Amino acid sequence: MESNFSEQERSILCALAYFDLFDYPLTNPQLAELVETAKGKDSDFLDSLNSLMLYKLIDRQDEWIFLRGRARCIAERMKRARRAEELLLQASGVAQNLCLLPFIRGIYLSGDLSKGVATENSDIDFFVITAPNRVYVAKFFLALYRRIPRFNPHKLLCFNYLLSEESLQLSPEDRYIASEITFLAVLHNPELLQRFLQANGWVADFYPGYQRFSRISLIAPTRLECMQKWVEVPLRTPLGTLLDRILWLIWRGTWFVRYRRDRRRRLLLLGGTQHDRCKAHSDATHFKVLSAFRKRLRQIGVEE
Repeated sequence: MESNFSEQERSILCALAYFDLFDYPLTNPQLAELVETAKGKDSDFLDSLNSLMLYKLIDRQDEWIFLRGRARCIAERMKRARRAEELLLQASGVAQNLCLLPFIRGIYLSGDLSKGVATENSDIDFFVITAPNRVYVAKFFLALYRRIPRFNPHKLLCFNYLLSEESLQLSPEDRYIASEITFLAVLHNPELLQRFLQANGWVADFYPGYQRFSRISLIAPTRLECMQKWVEVPLRTPLGTLLDRILWLIWRGTWFVRYRRDRRRRLLLLGGTQHDRCKAHSDATHFKVLSAFRKRLRQIGVEE
């Protein structure tokens, strides 16, 4: 059957199979935006959906589209969406404070909340873009903020990825990273997000419509912007660059010591702790998800 699939039908199946791993059925508009190119036509998309339903590979219920036999995921997504409402409001409030911290230029949500859902174990995962050569100075202030009980009473704040605005391209170029990029929710500086999306044009290989995707937007109103500028003044010097380098080495040393007996995890964390970016977690989940995704594709007779 694989040879009979059109390119768009394959794109639809890959998208549905990937998000099915998270019990996350897609809505018709979401799926259409993910798989359609700029020249795509609604009729082509509908024809592809109808063909796949004839193949008995997918089903449709109201606005929801999902792999055949997975209708129960609709109720699960809706339940998780209700649970996410409070956390999304909390994330927006936190962003109002974070955008005042030195060298923070863009604040976005990744993980579950970026998709508008939350489980009982979900954190508030932030993706942060910083000024050039100040990733680790910004991380230092974020770490201080996270440790203040008043600002993080339930210990849900996670600053999973920090990236310099001069080094916006992410790797590896696979569906896991492409999905996280596509669904990033905007909390502060949508213009910078557009630059980031353009710098990662490879995402179109997985989701052709990723730049036009209707992502969650909870842009926090900016206030006291002058405060950030004044705090940055003494650190916009060679001393600030030196401090950033020292903090980078401290973070690398921390990972080395903490995971000295776990060579694989240590190497993964050190690989994500570069001078222009900092990833605060290993890639274990990343690899597990992609392995499960490939297995799911084999089950439905598709190759990505």
